[in-house]
This record gives sequence, C-alpha cells and structure tokens, in this order.
Amino acid sequence: MIKVNYEEIKKETFPNGETRLDLRPVIANPTAEFKYFFEWKYESDADFFMLELIIDYIKEHDADWDKKVTILNILYMPYSRMDRSENGSVFSLKTAAKIINSWKFEVVSVFEAHSEKTTQLIANSSSMPVSAVLLDEALLSLKQYSDLPIYVFYPDKGAKARYDMPEMPCLTGSKKRDFETGRITSYEIDNPEDLKHGIFNVVIVDDLTSYGGTFIAAAKLLQELGASNIILAVAHCEEAAFEGDLLKYIDVLFTTNSITDRDSFAENGRFVHVENLFETLEEN
Repeated sequence: MIKVNYEEIKKETFPNGETRLDLRPVIANPTAEFKYFFEWKYESDADFFMLELIIDYIKEHDADWDKKVTILNILYMPYSRMDRSENGSVFSLKTAAKIINSWKFEVVSVFEAHSEKTTQLIANSSSMPVSAVLLDEALLSLKQYSDLPIYVFYPDKGAKARYDMPEMPCLTGSKKRDFETGRITSYEIDNPEDLKHGIFNVVIVDDLTSYGGTFIAAAKLLQELGASNIILAVAHCEEAAFEGDLLKYIDVLFTTNSITDRDSFAENGRFVHVENLFETLEEN
C-alpha cells in the first residue's frame, strides 16, 4: 500500500500483470502545494516500480517538486534482513537502498530498522522506534493486572543493545542456528543468575517475527523457569506468526500493521494487539 499526502494510491491491474494508475488526484491534492508525504507499506517487489511511476509522474507534472518538502515513511523496510552477503547470497538491502536513493527524498523514516546498515545505506534516513514503544505498552499492561515481578527478555545480544532498559530486571538469550536449514539447534539464557524470583511475568522484545522459532524456544525455557505470563512485543509481524505455533507459547502479542493486515483479536485465551501505524501517523 502506498499513500501520498494521506490518500491511498489506487491501481488497476491488467490480466497480464501490468499496472495502470490515475495520479491526477495526487497533483490536485491541496497538500501538494507545499509537500509530498509518502507512506509505504511493502506488499511486493512491484511496489518499487509503482513508486517509480508515481514519482516520475509528479516530477513531470509539478515543476516545483525539487522546491517542496519530500518525505518517505517506510513502515517496514524490505530486504532489511539481507543486510550483508553470506555464503554467496545477494546483498539485497544495498540494491533496494540504491533504488530508494535514486528518488532523492529529503527525509526518509524507516520504522524500526532491522539494523544500522539500513540507515547507513539510505540517504537522509533515520530509524523510528516502534518496538520500544510497544515494550512500554506491554509493561504497563502487565502492571495493571498482575503484581508479579516483571522481567524484560532480550532474545539475543542485538535486541539487548537496541532496547536495553537498565532500570528493569532483564534476561538475555542466545541461540545456535543451522545456517543451511535455518533451524535453531540450541537456546539458553546467558545470565540465569539474574533471575531472582520463582514465579514472574516477562516481556520479550525484538523487531520482527516470522514463524517465531526463536521466541518459541525462549518461551519454553522461560516457562520452565517459572514465567506465568509471557508477552511478545515486536514492531513487525509476518502472517506466518499466525500460521505456526507462536501463539501457543505466548499470552499476548503487541505488534503493528507494518506487514500484517490483521486487526486486534483474541483467540483461545491469547490476545493480539495490532497498532495501526497509518492511523498513528495521521493523528500525529
């Protein structure tokens, strides 16, 4: 989904897959008199070509494009996990960043960038924190309905570096993964000595979940150690999270619609809260 100045760009797709756009409303929008504010929710690689069509059209029909404020908000940066080459794999993020840089936006905001490499590669960009906000919401929620002590759980050292809350008791996990299969071969807590309670609540925080293998491994271990309620707070949630076993092992999921199209829902005693980033942007 792509919005320009808060209006979704509608497209028509021909039987052979070609895209037809009517972009006259973009130029006619009163906001276009002083800025172009793009909001991008990645759906497929076709988005890159669609954005190229939109920007090329605006430049052709608005001679003042270069004089106006141009902003791009990326709800989830595609290919952000492919931020290096491993065993001959393509460094896809670098190519995606080159395409974005060719559009020459004045400001680019990436919601919860997967790594610093994203903002290093994309010109004029910064990462907007989302998971940290969801973490705060999760902690507040736990405090309202339970008196048990609360721990923040970082599933790896990278998560701890990004979301560290020195004022909160915390635990950090580490995993070993088979690179060829992607499967986790072992998972453990690095600082078990910091667990001071036999029964406790916990919030796991990270940037992204797919099937949630890491979080399932962490939840199983935390349950064995006495975790009563387990909340997962992640900015980006793929549909795979709802198709696998993840929701069997956590009680609440705090996430956004940066990838998924689902609304908040309760199912089998589990609750999923989906923050609508488009609504949040428009309110702000």
